[in-house]
Amino acid sequence: MMVSDVYEVKGDEALDISFYTEENDLLTMQFMEGEGEMELFSPEQVEITDSLTGLYVDNSYSKTVTWQKDGVTYKMTYRPSNFSDNDSEVGKSDLLHVARSFHF
Repeated sequence: MMVSDVYEVKGDEALDISFYTEENDLLTMQFMEGEGEMELFSPEQVEITDSLTGLYVDNSYSKTVTWQKDGVTYKMTYRPSNFSDNDSEVGKSDLLHVARSFHF
């Protein structure tokens, strides 16, 4: 199932697109005009491309990659349906692969 939502954050337009699996795992992509807030707890700096870095967080309930390019803030979050099973098949390398696909 896919759900999308267009809204404003502090006057900037934003778009969320969420994908749900049959098991209720969730992958959400958020695109926001401007320099959106990248509030992440204990982020790890990661390389998206040779010239683009982002932030990655793996916590007890989700995995998130956030980055900014050309006036757009991107935030991708994966949440397994079972929070205690954070050792799911989706990991940092998978999220970075998807993030890189936006910038080839």
